[in-house]
Amino acid sequence: MSKAKLLPGDNQYRTQEQAIAYHNERKERMLSLPDVFQLVKENNTEDIESLRSNFDPRWLVLSTRIIYNSENLSAKIIHNVDSTVTKPIEINLKEVPVCRPTYIK
Repeated sequence: MSKAKLLPGDNQYRTQEQAIAYHNERKERMLSLPDVFQLVKENNTEDIESLRSNFDPRWLVLSTRIIYNSENLSAKIIHNVDSTVTKPIEINLKEVPVCRPTYIK
C-alpha cells in the first residue's frame, strides 16, 4: 500500500477536519477512498484486515470529501482534501448517478 496512514497511532477519535490537520502536522498522507479500492484490487489482506479491525466500534475517516450542489445533481469529489503533504485531486461530476438498492434474498 502507499504510505497513507490507516489510523493514527494515538487511537483518538477525530472529525475529518481534525484528522486532516493531525496528518498534515505529522507530514503523513491520510488514507483516501482510492487507497481503499486499491487494497481490495490488490487483495492486500494484511491492510484489509487492519482496516476491518478499525471499524469496530469506530468509523473510518478518509481524506475524500464529496460536495453536493443543492441546485442540481452535480457534485465535486476531492481526494486528499486540504492536505499539505500530497496534492488534492478534484473530480467534478455533472450528475451524480442514482443508485438503487439491491436486496439479497
